[in-house]
Amino acid sequence: MSYPCYSVAHPGVHELNIDIAEAREFINWRAFLSAWKIDASLASVMDIKGCDHCRAQWLASVPTDKVNKAAEAMQLLKEAGRVLDRLQRDIVGGIKAKVAFVEAASDGDDDILFNHNGETLRIATLRQQRPSERDGHCIALSDYIAPVESDGKLRDSMGMFAVTVGRDIERIIEGYRNEGDDYRAILYQTVADRLVEAATEVMHRKVRVELWGYAPDESLSERHVLQQYYKGIRPAIGYPSLPDQSLIFLTDRVLRYSDMGITLTESGAMSPAASTTGLIISHPDSRYFVVGDVDNEQRRLYAERRAMSLDELKRFLP
Repeated sequence: MSYPCYSVAHPGVHELNIDIAEAREFINWRAFLSAWKIDASLASVMDIKGCDHCRAQWLASVPTDKVNKAAEAMQLLKEAGRVLDRLQRDIVGGIKAKVAFVEAASDGDDDILFNHNGETLRIATLRQQRPSERDGHCIALSDYIAPVESDGKLRDSMGMFAVTVGRDIERIIEGYRNEGDDYRAILYQTVADRLVEAATEVMHRKVRVELWGYAPDESLSERHVLQQYYKGIRPAIGYPSLPDQSLIFLTDRVLRYSDMGITLTESGAMSPAASTTGLIISHPDSRYFVVGDVDNEQRRLYAERRAMSLDELKRFLP
C-alpha cells in the first residue's frame, strides 16, 4: 500500500463553534426515525422543503399498510424541526468542536504511534476477525497510517476530534424529565444525538477542505456527505472499527475534554451524552469496517499491548 502522507495545512489544536443552522442541514433523519422504531425509509418526506401540498401528495403515495406510520413520522419530524428551531434560537455559541493534528506512524501490525508534546504515545488497534467480503483482507486502522521509519521518525499525520452539544440541551432534557414529560425528554435527546453527529460531519468537512486540507477541491452535497463519499475516515472511539472505549483516556491527554465541558466516567462514557470523539485518517483507501467479536487469543494479546488484565479489559471491550 502506498501512503500519500498529506501535510497538514494548519497544524496544532483548533477550537470551533459550529452553527446549529449549518449542522441541521446534515442531520441523518433516517437514523432519527430508526431510534423511534419507525421505518427509516419514511424520512424521504424531509426531502420536501416547505410545501404542505407536496407533503400531502407524498403521504397519499405511501402504501396503505404504512399510512399510519407515515403520518406518525411526519408529525415526529415536524416536532423535531420545532426543537431545532428552539435550539437554534436559544443555544448561544452553537456546538463546540475541537480538532488536534499529531505526527503519526504505524508500528507493527496493529499499533499507531503519535507524538504529543514531545512524547511518543501508542494507540493499539484491533484487526478484523474475519476477512472482509470486499477485498478478502482482515484490516486494522493501523493499515492506513504510514509505517514508522528506521530512524524512528513518524512520517504521517493523524487527527483527533471531539464534538459536543453542550450542557444547555442537557438541562432542557433534565427539566422535562423532572416534569414527568418523558416524551419531550426523549424527543430532545434523540434530536441532540443526531445534531451532534451532524455537527461532526461539518467539522470533518472543514478538516478535509481547510484545516488539514487534503481534499481542498471537495464539493459534495449534504446527501453525498451522509453517504460517506468523502476521502478519509473518522472512526469513533467505542464504535465498530475502534471498539476499545478505554482509548478515550489516551485521546483525552491531547484533546482535554474538560476544557469543552465534557466529563468522562470510569468506563469512558462521555457526558453530555450527545458528544462524539475519535480519530481522523486521511488515507484515500481508508474505509469504515467492523472488527467483530474478538477471539480469546487476540483479546489476550491485545490486553498485553494495552498493559491491562483481561478482567480490566472487559470493562471497555465487551
